[in-house]
Amino acid sequence: MYRTVATAASVGGLPTESGDYVVSLDQVPRWSDAEYRSSLPYENEDPSFSNAYFADPLMSYSGAESSSNGMVSRFPVNREINSKIYLWRGNPWNLEVDAVVNSTNENLDEAHSSPGLHAATGPGLAEECASLGGCRTGMAKVTNAYDLPASIAMGCIYTEAKNYPREPAAHVAIRTVRRFLEKQKDKIKAVVFCTTTANDTEIYKRLLPLYFPRDKHEEEIAISKLPADVGDENGETVIDERKIRIKPLPKKYIPKPPQAPDDPPVSDVGLVRRNSSHLDSLLDPAFMSLIKDPDQRHKEQWEKTAQAKSGFNCAKLLGFGDLGGPPLSAAEEYTLHSRYLAKANSLSLSEIAEMKIVYRGGVDSEGRPVMVVVGAHFLLRCLELERYRGGVDSEGRPVMVVVGAHFLLRCLELERFVLYVVKEFEPLIKKPYTIVYFHSAASLELACTTLRSLTQLHAHLLVTGHHGDPLPSTKLIESYAQLGCLGSSRLVFETFPSPADSFMWGVLIKCHVWSRFFEDAVELYHRMVSGGGAEVSRFIYPSVLRACSCCRAHLGTGENVHGRVIKCGLDCDDVIRTCLLSLYGEMGSTSSAKKVFDEMSERDVVCWSSIISTYIDNGDALGGLGMFRLMVSGGVAPDSVTMISLAEACAQLGSLCLARSVHGQVLTWNIESNDDGSLNNSLITMYSKCGDLASAERLFYNSFYRNTASWTAMISSYNQGGRFHDAISVFLEMQRSGVGPNSVTLMALLFSCSGLGWVRGGKSVHCFIIRNSADPEYDFLGPPLIEFYADCGRLRDSEKVFGMIQGRDVVSWNMLISLYARKGLLDRALSTLGQMLTNGVMPDSFSLATSLSACGNLGLLQVGREIHGHVVRTGFSNEYVQNALIDMYSKCSRVDWAHNLFINAQQRSVVTWNSMICGFSQNGYSQEAIKLFTQMYTRRLYMDEVTFLAAIQACTDLVYIEKGRWLHHKLITCGISNSIYVDTALLNMYSKCGDQRTAQMIFDRMTEKSVVSWSAMIAGYGIHGQVTSALSVFNQMIESGIKPNEITFMNILSTCSHAGYLEEGKFCFKLMKEYGVEPQMEHFACLVDLLSRSGNLDDAYSVIRSMSLPADAGMWSSFLSGCRVHRRFDLILTVKRNLVNVETRDTGYFSLLSNIYAEEGNWGESGKLRSVMESTGLKKVRGYSMIELG
Repeated sequence: MYRTVATAASVGGLPTESGDYVVSLDQVPRWSDAEYRSSLPYENEDPSFSNAYFADPLMSYSGAESSSNGMVSRFPVNREINSKIYLWRGNPWNLEVDAVVNSTNENLDEAHSSPGLHAATGPGLAEECASLGGCRTGMAKVTNAYDLPASIAMGCIYTEAKNYPREPAAHVAIRTVRRFLEKQKDKIKAVVFCTTTANDTEIYKRLLPLYFPRDKHEEEIAISKLPADVGDENGETVIDERKIRIKPLPKKYIPKPPQAPDDPPVSDVGLVRRNSSHLDSLLDPAFMSLIKDPDQRHKEQWEKTAQAKSGFNCAKLLGFGDLGGPPLSAAEEYTLHSRYLAKANSLSLSEIAEMKIVYRGGVDSEGRPVMVVVGAHFLLRCLELERYRGGVDSEGRPVMVVVGAHFLLRCLELERFVLYVVKEFEPLIKKPYTIVYFHSAASLELACTTLRSLTQLHAHLLVTGHHGDPLPSTKLIESYAQLGCLGSSRLVFETFPSPADSFMWGVLIKCHVWSRFFEDAVELYHRMVSGGGAEVSRFIYPSVLRACSCCRAHLGTGENVHGRVIKCGLDCDDVIRTCLLSLYGEMGSTSSAKKVFDEMSERDVVCWSSIISTYIDNGDALGGLGMFRLMVSGGVAPDSVTMISLAEACAQLGSLCLARSVHGQVLTWNIESNDDGSLNNSLITMYSKCGDLASAERLFYNSFYRNTASWTAMISSYNQGGRFHDAISVFLEMQRSGVGPNSVTLMALLFSCSGLGWVRGGKSVHCFIIRNSADPEYDFLGPPLIEFYADCGRLRDSEKVFGMIQGRDVVSWNMLISLYARKGLLDRALSTLGQMLTNGVMPDSFSLATSLSACGNLGLLQVGREIHGHVVRTGFSNEYVQNALIDMYSKCSRVDWAHNLFINAQQRSVVTWNSMICGFSQNGYSQEAIKLFTQMYTRRLYMDEVTFLAAIQACTDLVYIEKGRWLHHKLITCGISNSIYVDTALLNMYSKCGDQRTAQMIFDRMTEKSVVSWSAMIAGYGIHGQVTSALSVFNQMIESGIKPNEITFMNILSTCSHAGYLEEGKFCFKLMKEYGVEPQMEHFACLVDLLSRSGNLDDAYSVIRSMSLPADAGMWSSFLSGCRVHRRFDLILTVKRNLVNVETRDTGYFSLLSNIYAEEGNWGESGKLRSVMESTGLKKVRGYSMIELG
């Protein structure tokens, strides 16, 4: 009946970036156009298509005409509305319209959207949908179009993926549009029905005439073809349940209904009707007629349940049968009971008994035995179970998440519990007995919300003599701890009249762990084990392992606990293994953690998250990402905690590609952030550390919920990118939004002020801290304040802040030590370490490494050895300290001791290898340095930029140009990027090895040149005597805006000196003052050498006399050499007294002076100098030259 519907291919249009075509509205067929009709019915209909829901409309005109029976059409002809309807086959996002309505689910994720939509829009749509907070069914949300020619309305309507029948969906869609246009036709220009399949196209072609008839003939036919239900006034399907409307009760006095009997019979429970005449008047009678009376429904349900149970069936009740199924016969019931009883008697169920969930409790007032059931102990016995790392809280402290829901799956073996119940009830079931159930042991927990009420209850237990009962005493221990009185908990435990059982020990240890008294918890465990009075049950080990992992002094104890777990046969317990993962993660032993993980029988998302975070927290980000790939391939879906760890891994690697991939995984898995928005905050931090601050900003400003942590993350992100002004602006915006800062926010703000050198702003933050008592004891904000004042050059203020810190922990001491080390006050740094030990604070790896570095820089070998002895005595030695020791001994010229430490090191990272290679190179053992580099290469160990820099320097010292070229080649093949440091080292190596052309090529290709690069290039030309080129490079450096330093002037003066460029040298020396470079001894020596070589000996002597420092032997040697060459022996006599007082062990100086005296004929003085050389053991160094053999 209609001609073929136009598609995108047939109508043409402008191509988009994705290759599709943009179709304008005038290219789409209008429903009301007469030329679209045809006398041929269904010329394009798919003959295989059948309609299972409705009869084909307009199939028979004659039948339709006779069946109208004078009925009025519910959808009369309306040409104005018809002119707004279009039917088009193609993707809706190719239309050039105002908005495209797309179907999805309530989460607005990509998987449930129309296929191809997200590919056409680009990644921006997925990110915006993720920030909208979902969309409830029946609602819609509008997004940007991105790469599409139209906006998008995301609503929950029909899609093929939802399996909603096609034809009923088309009825709903068409009639809803019709009803909408009847009311809003003046506000809508056009509505386009888009179809993508032949079936959908045929359905719409057949159904559109029913709701949009174009003439009276189609209207009459449609009367008989329309379904019975055409919806309400809005076209929506009428569903009785949707008639429910809650109305507020009127505020008037309602008389109380008559009281029901106090003790109705069991059969009448729930059947006593209340007087509800007033409520009935407020309810819709039509709605009330839809459902049965609720009391009647309850009665029928109870009767059905009673019929299904001919007697008490324990196995069914506890999960071994269908409660609503057919009842067991007496013989079947007896057989089942006997089988479970026999199995229960054959097993040791002591661990179930220790849980005290079900136990005998004496007799009641009638003498009947009492069985006590305490539901709270289900949770009480698993409080240590599901703990895993959950990021940090608003104060920056680590968060441990407890998931009690996993308890029934892991801790409580249901079958063993049922067997224990069968065994305990067996002696009672033939006689009357009583069951007392405590849902939450609330007598202590709920009634005693204050310390006063708890103390009164404690006194009551003492008076009545119930303090000897383990259960109330154990609950007292826990209640006191929850109210912050751990000492009272300990007192209840110590004064318990009978030996404490395993349960009481476990609760006390658990309370100490909760209160963060980890050392006391470990001490209690040792006491329990050594006492031998109570058996250590499996429920105690998680608390003990947690205490060991949180206390660095007891990390080794954790390994001992692991050994005891193995001896007790509990190493297969997955709960304990999860705690062991955390322990070995804190110890930094990823290999041990991986071994524990591999032996776990069941690995849920918590276990996977723990092992992933173990790798990442210990610096192995790639290993953590590898475990994530194994997790996903194993079919385990990640959660928000997993993705937080992965975000940290990407931040460590600084890989933007991986960061976007992780963000994509979050969107793909539809992982929602926690209530505190920690996942979103982690993604913001991840992008900032990967250099994509724009994505971090987009995530922040599109987030629906911004708490203090969110604002802090954005401020820290701007700090990370060096945009300190923006960081302060965000803080001001945070203040205007009414969100208060916490200590972490203030710490980030101090960093912003430090980056700007804004002393006044930092002081304002300090005043804010004082006024608001943000950190009255300076425990957390003390170190950042110390660092801020130090960065602003206010060392005295830093020391004042340190003095105000009440509890000076290791972090505070480390900050002061680091401050002194950065300022070059190395002796004060070492004295601060001594004060730290005197105050009883044990230094950590940072303290020791910083102090060892200070010893190396000062050459204090003895002090460094004392620190080494402290490390050996305390056993606190990790890779960080080990590398610092190697560096210290190398700088103190004890390379043999450094090498001994390197050989005995259990773990050698790339930093360890680099420290040893640099130690060899700095002490003149360049061949050993190259050999060590070769070992790394042959073993295929990871090598970084520092490794190559040390090896290149060794080749430079040995003038090994071929080895240097080999290193250059490996540098390229290993994928090490050409940084400014690598390029400078290479051009320095080629220059000093004689290949100035290659050095110039490297210098020319450098995109960024530092003052070191320019200085190295000048030195290279100076070595080769190319003074003009050296001066040219120096001038280019000045013109490029690079400020020369003392090394630059040293190189250019040395070049002028050796070439005899007197005027240029004197000009460069005068230029030093213009650039604020204070001349040092080396610069004066070059100037004296330049003047002496050119014969200006009087000027040279004037320079020596004008110096504030006494001239050294090298300078006098240059002056004497000039006097000798130019025969100025008169000046030698003038400076004779100065020559005698020179202290040096340079044999060249003595030989030169002796030869001068001999040439004068003063053989006596010459002989005296020779005698001095012999008496002091000085011998003339023999000259030598080196060649490199292929």
